[in-house]
Amino acid sequence: MHVIYLTGAPATGKSTLLASLDANMQPMLTFSYSKVLADYVGKRSAAELSQDEIRRQSAKVITAEDVQAVDQMLLELVNRRRNDSHIVIDSHAVTKEQYGFRVTAFTLEKLAAIRPTLLICLYADPEIIRARIAADPAGRPQVTKSEAETHDTLQANVALIYGIQLGIPVYFLDSAKPTATLVEQIRQRAAA
Repeated sequence: MHVIYLTGAPATGKSTLLASLDANMQPMLTFSYSKVLADYVGKRSAAELSQDEIRRQSAKVITAEDVQAVDQMLLELVNRRRNDSHIVIDSHAVTKEQYGFRVTAFTLEKLAAIRPTLLICLYADPEIIRARIAADPAGRPQVTKSEAETHDTLQANVALIYGIQLGIPVYFLDSAKPTATLVEQIRQRAAA
């Protein structure tokens, strides 16, 4: 069984890929960090917040304590289920904020406790990212070409640091490819 950390800047296709992986890699559990975070912050604040709203407001509504609590939920899930199911963690440490970018990465201790066995980072051409956000913003702010490139690069750097710290390879996959191709590439890495 694998613990797969799936990351990439917003609109690189993580959610789309996750749905296809779920249909092709069984047994599989998914941990959508932004969804769990939205649920947690909504309960804490006694206000229903969607993932779109979390994306829109980001640092305005999410505290360091919220992130720590969701990190703990993730650790508990991984510890409980890592031997009986593949676990795919859909997360990205880099967020676009009104003032620029923010990186909220796992601590080295949490990363070691999660112990991903596969690190997958999706990327896409900046114009594809911009087109996807324009077609379906889902709370994501529209970005310039430069911002899309910066976001992609920052997220890739975080993934690379995670791989170096864990001593495992990071696979960078072009999400402009068909989803079925990406699923097969991940299945091959999982079988290796």
